[in-house]
Amino acid sequence: MRFLRLLAVLTLASIPAAAQDTCLTPVLLGGGTTPINFQGMTLDTTYGNGTCVFAPTRDMWFCYVPSSSGDMRVRFNGSESGMLIQVYRGECGSLQLLGYSDCSAMGQLASATVVAGERYLIRLTDRASFPTSGTINVNEAFTPTDRRIYVDASSSGGDGSSWSNALEFLPEALELAHRSAPYESDNQQPVDVWVRRGTYRTDESESAPQGSDDRSASFILCDNVRIYGGFAGDEQHLSERVLFDPTRISFLNGSIGPQPGIEDNAYHVVRTEASHSATTVALLDGFHVTSGNANVASSSSDDAHGGGVLVASGKCVVANCTLSFNESYWGGGGAAVRAGADATFANCRFEYNRSAGGGGLMVRDATGRAYQCLFLENRATVFGGAIMAGPNAGSFEVNLATLVRNLAPTAAGMLVASGTDVRLELALFHDNSGGPSGTGDTARVNGGATLYSDYLYAPDVATSIFAESGGSSVGNNVFDLADDRPNFDLLWEDESNGNFRMGCNSYFANEGLATRRAPDAGDIDQDGDAAELTPLDLMLGERVVDSRVAPSAFEPQAVARSFCTPLPNAGYAEGARLLFYGSQRVADDRVILRAIGVPNSAGIFFVGLNPISPVMIGQGNLCVAAPIRLPLANTVGDALGRQLDLGVEPLQSLVVPGQRLYFQAWFRDSSMGAPTFNFSSGVYVDFL
Repeated sequence: MRFLRLLAVLTLASIPAAAQDTCLTPVLLGGGTTPINFQGMTLDTTYGNGTCVFAPTRDMWFCYVPSSSGDMRVRFNGSESGMLIQVYRGECGSLQLLGYSDCSAMGQLASATVVAGERYLIRLTDRASFPTSGTINVNEAFTPTDRRIYVDASSSGGDGSSWSNALEFLPEALELAHRSAPYESDNQQPVDVWVRRGTYRTDESESAPQGSDDRSASFILCDNVRIYGGFAGDEQHLSERVLFDPTRISFLNGSIGPQPGIEDNAYHVVRTEASHSATTVALLDGFHVTSGNANVASSSSDDAHGGGVLVASGKCVVANCTLSFNESYWGGGGAAVRAGADATFANCRFEYNRSAGGGGLMVRDATGRAYQCLFLENRATVFGGAIMAGPNAGSFEVNLATLVRNLAPTAAGMLVASGTDVRLELALFHDNSGGPSGTGDTARVNGGATLYSDYLYAPDVATSIFAESGGSSVGNNVFDLADDRPNFDLLWEDESNGNFRMGCNSYFANEGLATRRAPDAGDIDQDGDAAELTPLDLMLGERVVDSRVAPSAFEPQAVARSFCTPLPNAGYAEGARLLFYGSQRVADDRVILRAIGVPNSAGIFFVGLNPISPVMIGQGNLCVAAPIRLPLANTVGDALGRQLDLGVEPLQSLVVPGQRLYFQAWFRDSSMGAPTFNFSSGVYVDFL
């Protein structure tokens, strides 16, 4: 279903005041956008205070005849609290109250289920001490023909039927989608919610546009509803969406409340609703989930788990998402999967999350999967810096994962507790640490866990790799126990900027069998096939090279090489860096440029056929000869991004196999205290 917003607003200047201040004299709502005014209204004492505790002093009565059956919403838009909205069915003297608003809140909203063609009465009750004007909006609910709802935080409030008429608030879209996705039939087509780039806070809704400070408010995942983020706002097909584009991020943010810190943030940014079907699944795809804080001091409470995402029940897939800077008191700062639930995390990044156990992710007495995920600098105060699986019965699978620089006194990388059936395959553990409080572990496993074809880097196996009681199987793995063996070096492409793709000359570049990689549960290539084996890595590069894969979320690629050292800019002493995502095969037509460490300003990309020795222009080094300027890059925060169309860009002639192209980013800079410009590092690509 979708909302058709009818701005039913009355002009009272031509209507005598007494003509609509009783139940017997309502005015029919029609179209238009004219303010209403309470001046001169009196109180219909027959109906008294209604559901409000205060004593109202004046009424306005309207009647409305819906054109379709379903849900109807009535909203008063004004600056004051103390307004009450009531929706009735029937005639004066025998009215049935169907719905009413919270008269203590701003932006009051009432809803009711209505039948097409029937007459309904709407009562607005006010106190004379408050302002006298505002608007009244009536929304009817209808079934969408394409089962898709659009959301845009910059919208002025539409019905959700298109990008140009998008809903402004995500909670309304999710509520509408939940009602539109009945679970009585397992064959019911899912409802999709498409969310444009922007920031969406958990407590902001149509009824509380400035936020309610309600820590219990979350974005709800429900059966048979698929929520997609990362849209520019003009896409008509899902395949047009560009994954991991820093200029198209849809943020789901739990930062609410008046306090400057996180103490009053939302308990969970996202949480699931109980599943009602054996086959339907909820999907969250293409979002950045941040700033949740499940800090209730009780290990048994849901509100002590899953600051970012709480899967307390039901079945869900979280795909192509970043979960960062979330915290919880007990388990799963980034995400927690609780008893009886089932969750798959595919192509996700867990970064800088904190908890007592499982700083990034906790799966306990449940079914969980982490396919092609990065766990970076998560922290646990007790155990499982990146991941904690168990204790108690449950199953958990990790495949094509990278766990780097996570911290915990015990099991800095991952803790597998007793009674948990875990399979860890094609994973890379590197530089996980116990910090000053202890030596820490790369992985601690027991209870029947299996490690297969993994790469575990640890200076000392005696304190870092534990296979305890329970018959754990640890086989066909590579343990790197020394810092000084150059053939074992990972040779990260750009570790300082979060690029943990190994270089092609790394010892472990192609150590895994391609047939053992995980299914494409997150549909990273957006071809609609989630059952195929994962075709692309976490930077959208080819996953399989010569029938082998790397034990990592990133596949080494002979794609792009860096050249040209960047100079400092106004925001970053190390300068801006250019990254290449996608494929070097011309036929794939999948090239994405991303510049990071850029001051928040406009920029463009340069491309050329040859490099030159660095020439300082403005405050940076130009390293591309006779560059051609690509159209203006999309900008968000401190990053630039652009997807190229090789059939049109980047040169006047088509790109052909065997061609080498050089790229740089140009951007405005004020490092000298006055407007000037600068350049990023460069990359060159040999196209195939």
